[in-house]
Amino acid sequence: MPSNIDSVSAIQDITDAIRATTAFLSPPDIQQYVKLGFLIVFLGGVGGIGPVQLLTGIGNVDTDNPVMDEPGSNTASFSDMLTTLDNSELSLIIGVVVVILLCFIGLLAVGSIFEFIFVEVLRQERIKIRAYWRQWWRQGLRLLGFRLVVGALTVIPIAVIALTVVIPLITSGNSPSFGVVIFALGICVTTIILSGLLTGLIKTFVVPVMIIQDETLLTAWQRFWPTVRSEWKEYSIYLIIRFVLQLIIGIATGLILTLSTIIFAIPAILILAAGILLGEATGIIGITLIIGAIFVFAFGILSTAILAAVPIQIFLRYYALFLLGDTNSRFDLITDRRMSVRKS
Repeated sequence: MPSNIDSVSAIQDITDAIRATTAFLSPPDIQQYVKLGFLIVFLGGVGGIGPVQLLTGIGNVDTDNPVMDEPGSNTASFSDMLTTLDNSELSLIIGVVVVILLCFIGLLAVGSIFEFIFVEVLRQERIKIRAYWRQWWRQGLRLLGFRLVVGALTVIPIAVIALTVVIPLITSGNSPSFGVVIFALGICVTTIILSGLLTGLIKTFVVPVMIIQDETLLTAWQRFWPTVRSEWKEYSIYLIIRFVLQLIIGIATGLILTLSTIIFAIPAILILAAGILLGEATGIIGITLIIGAIFVFAFGILSTAILAAVPIQIFLRYYALFLLGDTNSRFDLITDRRMSVRKS
C-alpha cells in the first residue's frame, strides 16, 4: 500500500538524489565513467536529448524559391519522379528503408535492455553490463514491444493528419485553411506529448517495478497505477519539477558543449591548417593531419558530452527511484542508499 507521507517528497528527494549521485561517483573512476557513458549513449544522451531530436534540425526551407510559387510544378516533379523509377530503383529504395528501419529497431532494442541494466547498476552499485544483460534481456524485449506499439499508435494518426493536410497541396497546389493547419498541429503535438509522457512513466517507474517484482510490463503497470492514483500530488509535482530540471539541464549542457566546441575547435583548426599546407607537398602527411584534426574535435566533444551526461542521468534516475520508494515502500530498490543518504 502507498505510504502516508507529506506532499513534498518530490521536492525533498532532489537533495537526496544529489547526495546519492555524489556518493555513487565517489571516488572518481575513469573505467566506471566509460562504462556508464556507454550505457547512457543508448538511454537518451545529455539531458534526455537523443538522435531523433538531433535529426529533426535538418535545415530551413527556402520560401523564396520560385518553383514553390507555381501551383502545378510540385505535382509534375513528384509524378515525374515516380514514373522515372524502374523496378530495380524501387527495390533499392525499399531495401534502404528496410535496413534503416531494422537498424533503428536494433538500437531501440539495445536501449530498452539498457534501461533495466541502468536501474540494476544503481540498485547493486556495481557495473556488470554482460551479467545484467543475461539477466534482463527478456524484460527488455518486452519493453521494446511496448515502445514499438506506442510508437506506431503515435506515428499512424500523425501520418494520417499530415497526409490529409499535405496531399491537397501536392496534388492541386491548394493550401489548407489556417484552421485546419492549427487543428492538425494541435492533434500532432497532443499525441506526441501523451506518447512521451506514457513512455517516460513506463521507463522511469514501471521498469523498476518489473525488476523488483520480476513481472511483465502490463502486470507491473497494474501494480504501479494504484500508487499514482493515491499519490497523484507527488507525481504531479515530480512531472513539473522534472520538466523544469530538463530545461535547466538542457540550457546548461548546451552552454558546456558550446564552450567545449570552441575550446577543441582551436587545436583542430591548427592541425587542419597544417594538414592542408603539408598536403600540397606530401599528401600522406596532410591527409593524416586532416583526419587527426577531425578526430581531436569529435573526441573532445564526445568526451565532454559523456562527462556531463553521466552525473545528470544518474541524478535523474535516482530522483525517480527515491520518489517511487517514498510513495510505495514495496517498490524501493535503493533501500541501503536511501538510509545512508538520509543518515548523513
